[in-house]
Amino acid sequence: MIVNICGIPHKVIECEDNFNVDTHFGQIDYKACEIRVNKNMTEESKKETICHEMVHGILVHLGYAEQSQDETFVQALGNAIYQGFSIKQPKNEERTKDIRKRKRIKRNLGIKYSVEDRMLSQI
Repeated sequence: MIVNICGIPHKVIECEDNFNVDTHFGQIDYKACEIRVNKNMTEESKKETICHEMVHGILVHLGYAEQSQDETFVQALGNAIYQGFSIKQPKNEERTKDIRKRKRIKRNLGIKYSVEDRMLSQI
């Protein structure tokens, strides 16, 4: 897997547990452009760890290296990002209801049916 941090591709590598599992689940190597995660974790934990390491990378690349050392801050921001992007796709039935509701609202407001609406209705 490759993740982009400020436009720079970083390779995600799953490796053996050579981290302190109680406090350390992954590590970013800025020079090698790699993120290493413990392969013995659940998929959810791996994703959360990748977000955490990406926050370290973003802060360093933006010139906030000191803030990148604040693990409490990085963990909080990493969790917020992870949770924000972990939204599950609604079931087709729920999606259909949402599309119909949007169409009804647009019709009531006098807004024409958009290309986006047509595309969504085909999903």
